[in-house]
Amino acid sequence: MSSLHPSFSAATRAVASLVEEGHKMPSPRPINAHNSLFATSSDKSSSSLHFSHHSSDNKSFPSSDLHSCYENIFFTSHKGRKPTRGREIKPNDLRPLVPAKERLFFWRTPYGKDHFFDIAKKLPLPLASAACLTIRSALLPTTVTTYAAGMKRFTQFCDRWDIPECDRMPASYALLSAFIASHIGKEAGKTIKTWLSGIHAWHTINHAPWYGEDKWVHLCRTIANCEGTSHEKPPRAPVSLNYLHVLRRALDLTLPFHAAVWGVALVTVFGCRRLGEITTQNVSSFDPMFHVLRSSNPTLRTLHDGTRSTDFHIPWTKSTREKGADVIVTARYDDLCPCIAILTHFMVNHNIPSDQPLFSYELPNGGYRPMTKQDFLSFVNKIWSDAGLLQVHGHSFRIGRAVELLLAGVPPEVVAATGGWTSLAFLLYWRRLKDILPMSTAHAYRRSDIDHLSKILDDFRVRQNIPKSLLDSVDDHFVL
Repeated sequence: MSSLHPSFSAATRAVASLVEEGHKMPSPRPINAHNSLFATSSDKSSSSLHFSHHSSDNKSFPSSDLHSCYENIFFTSHKGRKPTRGREIKPNDLRPLVPAKERLFFWRTPYGKDHFFDIAKKLPLPLASAACLTIRSALLPTTVTTYAAGMKRFTQFCDRWDIPECDRMPASYALLSAFIASHIGKEAGKTIKTWLSGIHAWHTINHAPWYGEDKWVHLCRTIANCEGTSHEKPPRAPVSLNYLHVLRRALDLTLPFHAAVWGVALVTVFGCRRLGEITTQNVSSFDPMFHVLRSSNPTLRTLHDGTRSTDFHIPWTKSTREKGADVIVTARYDDLCPCIAILTHFMVNHNIPSDQPLFSYELPNGGYRPMTKQDFLSFVNKIWSDAGLLQVHGHSFRIGRAVELLLAGVPPEVVAATGGWTSLAFLLYWRRLKDILPMSTAHAYRRSDIDHLSKILDDFRVRQNIPKSLLDSVDDHFVL
């Protein structure tokens, strides 16, 4: 699991180690505002956590000390950007101006504050604080950034209608329904759904009851889906082999950046991976806990039948989380060989330190830079747009490879394993063929191809003993 700040995981481990050593645990004690229980090192290069030890036999916690501890646990010195005109939020001490990725944890609520005080009175303060820190470490940075939009929109809605703080959490089914209703026809149904996921996560962090499964809310979401179709983004175009051939003709693989781009493209496609598993979101978000390093040492193997492949381990995936996954790409005997692409990248970008992301590339000034998702997509989309091809998104690479494998006769069980899907998730994913393979990409896939895929996947459903009714009942937020 990821931390909101690089020190959080270390902080959680430090607290856990003290919890395990019960005989060394200090007695519950008051917390001084200037000498908090959790004080991070002043050296920013260190992620260690230091404990303040005070001897005290007092088993109760004065209100002022609990307030001090609460403020220190839910505190950040990072400042966010001022909101754009028309998207302001009323000034409130509960909602400091922080970056979006920190909003889920540092926008406090009266309900959450009362909840912390309650567990702090029932548990030794180090245990209560350890629990809070661990929960703060439980979501990916990209996830909390996405969730932040829902919190912001919900807060703006409540501010506009002067909804009391005590009624915002837990949010009643009526308030959630009204929030959805206020955006029906103005936003896509999927956008509203994502906002609700953010509000739900905010409730979970504060251990507040969630009424988003109420029938009123479901009915409002149904209407939002119907009325918001005009605001939906164009469906993703899959990256077919034609896309890769066009990209290859535009690259000079003697250039460090081009070599890294080619490696990322082929590994993502032929490894059937999410682009975010191979690249970093941005330069500052690099974290060895989630991103594959140069030291992963991709290994070239030759099987007994002469087949060659290259494999390496990635530390994190959306489905397996910290278990990660092994990425395996098989050699091809054409210009699209992913094994040669990886080797070329290592030869051209040979001065990258082992503790840097796998597809980092050298800069003209002698430095280096990790391949970010945005840099990669901007570059390849420019090439494909100039060639008259549709724009693609990060998920387009995984889609394209899965389609190619299925059309080539590879069993769905193998494709699911390659892409890291469970059987149910794989079927849910492909039930959205109208979104994944829109008719606007008819130049890449024929109608007969899509019909053939539907038959393959229905046979797969029967073999896996998955009833159609189950597919209909599972919400699509488990899919992608």
